[in-house]
Amino acid sequence: METISGEVSPTAASVDDSTEFKLLQAYCTRRKKRSSKRRSALNESLVTPLKLPHHTSQLKPNQKAVGSSGLRRVAQGLAPPDELGSVADKLTQIADNVDLVPDVVTDSDGISSNADLIQKLVELLREAGDELDGKLKKNPELVKQLQGSFSYSLFEKVTKTFLDCVVPSWAGSTHGTQQAQIAMTFEVTSRLSTLDVQPMNRIMGFGAHFLQQNFSGWVQKYGGWEKAFDGQDDEDEVQS
Repeated sequence: METISGEVSPTAASVDDSTEFKLLQAYCTRRKKRSSKRRSALNESLVTPLKLPHHTSQLKPNQKAVGSSGLRRVAQGLAPPDELGSVADKLTQIADNVDLVPDVVTDSDGISSNADLIQKLVELLREAGDELDGKLKKNPELVKQLQGSFSYSLFEKVTKTFLDCVVPSWAGSTHGTQQAQIAMTFEVTSRLSTLDVQPMNRIMGFGAHFLQQNFSGWVQKYGGWEKAFDGQDDEDEVQS
C-alpha cells in the first residue's frame, strides 16, 4: 500500500474556534438526533416496552431526565451555538435532497493503492449512511489502512472525490450548486466523524479546514454564512 504523503495537518487551535467548526458541531448534532430517533423507532417496533413499577421513578415534579446521548454530546462539546442553528438546518435540508445512491458498487474488497482506498471509502460513504461504522468494521483491511494513514491529505482526497460523484463541478458554479457542495462537505465530515478509526474532533477539524480552504471566499462574497444560506433562490450566472 502506498503511503499518503503528508501535508501539515491543521492544528486543533487553528480551527476549533472557527465558524466552520461550530457549524459542523451543529450539523453533527442534528444528524445524531435523527439517527437516535431512527434507532429508537426501530427498537420500539421490535421490543415490547417493559412496564416498570411506579416506585422506581425518582424524578421530582418538572424534572427532566437527561439521556445518555445528551450526556455524550455535552462531554464531546457538541452543543451548537444557537445563532448558527438556522444555517445548520438549511445545510441539512440541502444534503437530504442530494441523491447519494452510487450507480455502480464494486465487489472487490482488495485495497492495493491509495486510489483503491479512496474509492472504497467513497462508495461506503454513499451507500452506508447511518450504518457506515458497522459496514466499515466488516472490512478489516480498510480499517487497518484508515487507522494508520488518515491524514488531512486523505480526508481532502476522499471529500473531493465524494463531491465530484454527488455534486459534480461540471454542473456549473450556480448558487445552488455551491450550496450543495458545501452541504455535502458537512455530510461527508459528519459521516466520517462517526467512525472509530479516528477521534471525532480530529475529523471535524479536517472538515473545518477543508471548508475554509475551498469555500470561504464564496461564503464571504455573500456576506457570511447566514446570508449565503438565507433561503433565497436567486442564482449566479454559470461561469465559463
